[in-house]
Amino acid sequence: MKELQLKSIVSKSFNDVMKNFVSIGQRLTMQKNIEKLLLNSFLDKWAFWLDENTQLIENQVSHTAKKDQLFNHLNTFLTSISFDFKNWLNSSSQLLKLGNRYAQNKKYDNAEECFTKIIREYFYYLPETHYYKSFVTIKRITSGQPFRQHKEDLLKAKQLFEERINDCSNDQAIVESFKKKEANSLIHIEAFSEQQKCLSQIYNLFIHSIDDVLGHSVMNNAYC
Repeated sequence: MKELQLKSIVSKSFNDVMKNFVSIGQRLTMQKNIEKLLLNSFLDKWAFWLDENTQLIENQVSHTAKKDQLFNHLNTFLTSISFDFKNWLNSSSQLLKLGNRYAQNKKYDNAEECFTKIIREYFYYLPETHYYKSFVTIKRITSGQPFRQHKEDLLKAKQLFEERINDCSNDQAIVESFKKKEANSLIHIEAFSEQQKCLSQIYNLFIHSIDDVLGHSVMNNAYC
């Protein structure tokens, strides 16, 4: 089987599943922003799958015996995709976006499920996740124990944002020190320093927001 013909068969299998995916989403009357995000996540996973299996596709062209192995891989991948995102969505950035979409649509249980999954299983986007999870908590419950959880999430988010700011400052200091030893200042070094400044400003916006919610801390010397 020629490589072009094989890729055409593989693409058709994907397109068939994609059409079914869209059809199911429409029948579920899913909000468009959530449906679009899940479809984009599916496309991202498909791109990664193709990249990971490029060699297998090429091998099948010259070794017909590899055909079953390739299509078994393909079938396993395609059958794993569904609107039950918990089974296949493994990107913390996409989960964070999905959680925020659910929160915007007042699907707070679904939003909390996304945020909890990030906190339990991933390292990236933890401060943002704790921040937005606190919003979901306060929206769901109006009194009692959850207020403690709300505060804990905000304090944890603040701590993690402060750690990020420290990391940015340290990275920027290292780059500035290196730049002083060079005869010419490199453009990409300047860009990196500017990037760290911008990131620190963004993190500070989150911290200011948290302080506004919890109330600013007051030092004892602030009193007359």
